[in-house]
This record gives sequence, C-alpha cells and structure tokens, in this order.
Amino acid sequence: MKKMNLTGAVSLVNSTANMALTLVPTENGLRTRLSAQLWEELGTPATVEVLQMDQALIILPARENAKLLKVGKGRYLYDTATAKAIAKLAGIDLESNESKSVSVGSYEINTLEDDENFKVAVISFDHQSE
Repeated sequence: MKKMNLTGAVSLVNSTANMALTLVPTENGLRTRLSAQLWEELGTPATVEVLQMDQALIILPARENAKLLKVGKGRYLYDTATAKAIAKLAGIDLESNESKSVSVGSYEINTLEDDENFKVAVISFDHQSE
C-alpha cells in the first residue's frame, strides 16, 4: 500500500477493487450504505468524512474538526445530499432508479502521506449503464 496526499490526491495506488457503496432509496430520502469490507478495512469507524476529488470519492475515518457523517446501524450514512452527490458521480439517474437499490463504485485502500496507519478509501466509478 502506498501513501496518499489528500491535498492533491497524488499518490493513488490500486490494491483492492470491490463494490464500495449501495445507494438505497427510502421514504425519507436516499441513503448510502458502506460495504462491509470497505468499512472493516477503514477500521469500523463510528464517523466518517466524505470528500470529492475530481471524479473520485474519498471516505476516511473522521479527523478532528472535520465535517463528519455518523455511520449508523447497518453501515448506513443518513445524508440524502451526500447520496445524491454520489449518484451524480456514479452516473446514476435517480429518476429511473427511485424504487431500487443500486451498488456503485470500486475502491482502493490507501494511507495518508504523513500517517501510514491512517487508512482512506478511494472510490472510483465506471459509469456503467444497467
């Protein structure tokens, strides 16, 4: 595993490619579910940061003074705005998928340049049509 500088997303290195997220429509909005493997590889954090860098998404355990999302029961992120942004990055048409869950993204686990023990997930999207 190589290190990654979050400031410029310079050092991305392939390691594991698995389905990363599931977008789940509910009566109260759109939710994002982290895959079990991704969440475990990040160290099962109770809160995460979700960042966008170019056409990739970065998910990492929340750092001090960061905007964070609580990881709820079942590994859900209860934030419709975040889920909609992920759908847009993934090229998902929410209008045509409003009643079914959609798995999106593959991920790589990297570390921060200044902390080899701090893991981050870099999620990329293929924009495959269903």
